[in-house]
This record gives sequence, structure tokens and C-alpha cells, in this order.
Amino acid sequence: MAFCQPFLPADENNIASNRNIIYLDNSYSMSNEVDRDLTALDAATEYVQSLINVYPEAAEYKLITNDFSSFS
Repeated sequence: MAFCQPFLPADENNIASNRNIIYLDNSYSMSNEVDRDLTALDAATEYVQSLINVYPEAAEYKLITNDFSSFS
């Protein structure tokens, strides 16, 4: 499941649920650079932000990282 492509709704009106789960890999390997002065973790964080901007403001998110904290 962690290697699946994210689902981006084509239209905000088609969003069926306001509850979303986002998995962000924050392991040591994400400190590798993917571009000049850009780590994989920074790129992933920017992508998560772009995902959040797709959904309405009332949407709820649960962010899961490799810490697997109960307060995610």
C-alpha cells in the first residue's frame, strides 16, 4: 500500500470523504538529494502540501510517518 500512487480527484465536487490518510516516509533514506539542494523528504513534504490544497478546507487528515505515533 505504501508504494501506491496517490489518488487525486479530478474535481472537488467528486470527493466522497473528508477523511484522508497520508503516509510520509521520513526514514533516513529520504535524506538523499533528488535534486540540487532538495532532499527526498523536502520533495515529499512539498507534495503532501499540494495534496492538501486539492481537498476542501473542511477535510481531515491523518499523517502517518515511520514514527507510527498514536497522535498522528
